[in-house]
Amino acid sequence: MYTERLKNAHVLVIGGSTETGPFICKSFAEHGSHVGFTYYSHKEEAEQLERFTIEVSRCSTKKTSRLPRREKPLRTLV
Repeated sequence: MYTERLKNAHVLVIGGSTETGPFICKSFAEHGSHVGFTYYSHKEEAEQLERFTIEVSRCSTKKTSRLPRREKPLRTLV
């Protein structure tokens, strides 16, 4: 049921190269989604993930360039 809904979907994963990000990216790619993800400092992992998602989904995959570090942390709204 959900597999058909994910095929050709466009997905953006923030922090795709660390912790649970690669699992999320790979899962969407295996279901045929177009995956985009960001990374900050794990360039090698991001490149490996990009190759994997392209091979598995046969869809376009886009990783963003390295994200800039913020001088001040974002404020949390509660």
